[in-house]
Amino acid sequence: MRKTDQVNSYAIVLAAALAVAALGGQTSVAFGQVRFDAKSYEALAPASSAATIAPGTKITLQNWTKYRQFMPIGMQALFSGNYTWKIGAGPEYTIEVGPTTHIPLSRRYVADTEKYSGQVRLKKVSTGGYTVENYVAGVPFPRPTEPELGIKLMYDVWYPYSPFVFEMLFLSTTVDRFSNTSDSKSDTVVWRLNHISDEGKPLSMYSSGYLEGDRFETLEPQQLKYTTQLSLQPDDPAKVQEMYIFAPSMRRPLRLSTSGRCAAMTGSDFVQDDNGSGFFFQAINFTAKFLGLRRQLAIVHLNPIGLTPQGYVIKGSLPGWPKPESGTWELRDVYVIDVTPLPAAGDYCYSHKVGYIDKETYALTWIEMYGPDSQLQKVWPIYQTPRRIGTGEEVLIPEANSTTMLNFKDNHATAAMQASPVRVDEEAPGDLQNAAVAASASGLGQIMK
Repeated sequence: MRKTDQVNSYAIVLAAALAVAALGGQTSVAFGQVRFDAKSYEALAPASSAATIAPGTKITLQNWTKYRQFMPIGMQALFSGNYTWKIGAGPEYTIEVGPTTHIPLSRRYVADTEKYSGQVRLKKVSTGGYTVENYVAGVPFPRPTEPELGIKLMYDVWYPYSPFVFEMLFLSTTVDRFSNTSDSKSDTVVWRLNHISDEGKPLSMYSSGYLEGDRFETLEPQQLKYTTQLSLQPDDPAKVQEMYIFAPSMRRPLRLSTSGRCAAMTGSDFVQDDNGSGFFFQAINFTAKFLGLRRQLAIVHLNPIGLTPQGYVIKGSLPGWPKPESGTWELRDVYVIDVTPLPAAGDYCYSHKVGYIDKETYALTWIEMYGPDSQLQKVWPIYQTPRRIGTGEEVLIPEANSTTMLNFKDNHATAAMQASPVRVDEEAPGDLQNAAVAASASGLGQIMK
C-alpha cells in the first residue's frame, strides 16, 4: 500500500470512529421538499411579537401547526413528515414548553467584552469577505448593528466563549437508511489557546497563532482504540484548520490535507467545516446576511437525564431527538443569519448555512444547511445547558453540547450525546493542562504512553 493510500485509510477509519464527535400531515415526497427561501424566515415569530407559548404546553404531531412560527425551518420539516427523519406520534417526541430562564455570561467574559469590544473592526479583504482587526477577548460585536450586521454575528460565533480547557466523553451513534446503528465512544478535549476569558488565566497560552485546539480520542470500539484526531483552528480567519491524525499502528501523527473542507467523513454526516463552533470555516471566503431577530424554541437547560445517552431517542423515526424527560424547550430570542460562500470558497458543499444564535449567550441552538441546489440537505439541532466553571458560575460553553446531524440527502444521521460530566480547567486531567504538548501534533505521540 502506498503511503498516501495508507494515510487515507487511517483517515477513513478515524472518521468512522469520530462520527462520534466532537443539525403537517402531508404524504411522503422525495428529498428536496424544502428549498431555501428568505421569505420563509420572515414568517418566523419576531422577538418583538406579543405572541407566545404558555409554559406547560405540549406540542405533538397533532397540534404542531399552531406553533410553527416558533419553530426553526428545519424543525418544521421534521414535523411535516416529508422526509425519512421525522417527528413520530409517540410520547417520546413530545415537546414540553417551559418558562424562559435567564443565562448569564461569565463575569470575566463580560468584563473583557466591555474592555475590548469597542476597538474591534471589520476589514474588507480581496475575497469580498471580511476579516477582524483588534480583537482581544470577549464578544467581538456585542449589541451588533448595521452595517454588515450578519457578518458581525458570524464572528460572534466564530469566537465562541470557552474556558482554557474542558473535557468530556461522547457516545456517538450513526444510523443508516436501513435503521442500522453503529456506536462508538470518544474522549473529547477542547482548548482555548488565545483570547482567553478565564479567571486566573492570561489572555494567551502556549500556542501563538491558534485560537483553539480540538482533540478526539477513540475509546470504543476496541479495534479503533487510541485512534485520535487533532484539529488546530488558526487565529487568522484567512487560514484553514490544520488536521492531524494519530494512527496506533504507525505510532506517530500524520498531517492530513486541508483541501477537503466539504469531504464527508466515512460513517459520519459532519464535514470538516462543521467542526468547532459550527462556523470554523475559512471566514474571509464567506458572507452573512441577517434574517431577523426571532423568538424560537430551543433546549438550553438539559435535565440530568439529558446529560446522558438515555435521554435521547435512537431507534426510531428521529435519531438523537431529546425525550421529554431530558428537559423542557424554551422560547429564546435568537439572531438568524444566512452564511453563504463567496466565489473564493470554490465548489462548496453548502449554498446556505443558516444559524440560530441565542441573543443572550451567543451560542448556536440550531443550524440548517442547504445543498448547492438550495434544497434543505441537513438539519443540526444543538442542545445546550449551563456548566459550572472554576469561579462557581454556571454559564453556557457553546461547544459543550449534545447534538445530532440529520442528513436528508443520504437518509443518514449521526447523534453525539454527552456520556460523562464536563470537566473544566483544573478539573480536567493533569496531562491536559499543558496545552503546549497535549494540544500539539507532537503531543499525539503521547497518546499510548
